[in-house]
Amino acid sequence: MTDRDVIQAAYEDQLAQLFEHFFANTVEAEGQAAELAQAERAFQAGVRRAREVRDRALALL
Repeated sequence: MTDRDVIQAAYEDQLAQLFEHFFANTVEAEGQAAELAQAERAFQAGVRRAREVRDRALALL
């Protein structure tokens, strides 16, 4: 497994964790618009950050 493969696998693991949190937060929100919106914002921010970190790590190789 190359360094790139390791970074990509870590990115995929991070996305899976973000999805799990997003799912749990939407279940807990029970349809409340403000809580759903917060869960969506947090998920989107997490995905953006994960991409940025992955891209920066790959650029350092």
